[in-house]
Amino acid sequence: MENGTFDPNKIKVSVLQNENKIELEYFIVNQTFNLPTEKGKYILVVDIETDKGNAQYVGNIVIQ
Repeated sequence: MENGTFDPNKIKVSVLQNENKIELEYFIVNQTFNLPTEKGKYILVVDIETDKGNAQYVGNIVIQ
């Protein structure tokens, strides 16, 4: 992400599990976030606002 043209303050990370949406804290300094510790299947969503528009990354996460 270092080479991107975006404001790191405008990155939002969340996980979805069933109907629940959990906002995760994004740590700008080291560009990390912590996943939930509760076992289950989640959908990870990373929203990035850039100077050229918005980008979204989505993936499945299984915590065992």
